[in-house]
Amino acid sequence: MSYLPSYMQSQTLNIGLPYHPQVNFSIILYQLQLMYRFNQTLSRCLEKVIDDDHCNWEEKIDMVLMGYRASRQASTKHSPYFMLSKYETIH
Repeated sequence: MSYLPSYMQSQTLNIGLPYHPQVNFSIILYQLQLMYRFNQTLSRCLEKVIDDDHCNWEEKIDMVLMGYRASRQASTKHSPYFMLSKYETIH
């Protein structure tokens, strides 16, 4: 640590994650379920547009993600794009 000035060499930081026994694991489980559901939806959409040899998914993923972001969700009645930007996409 010779690249640091001498007054900074003696200081150490003790950084750790705090222990929270009151963490609500149902929230974590809900977030995992949402990720699983999104991955399932993304996989189904990619299956419809990629070739039989599954080699061109990297070329199609941007189109599929834009379609997902522009589609209206039943739970919020808005698209994910609108929820982030407050603008609707033009179809």
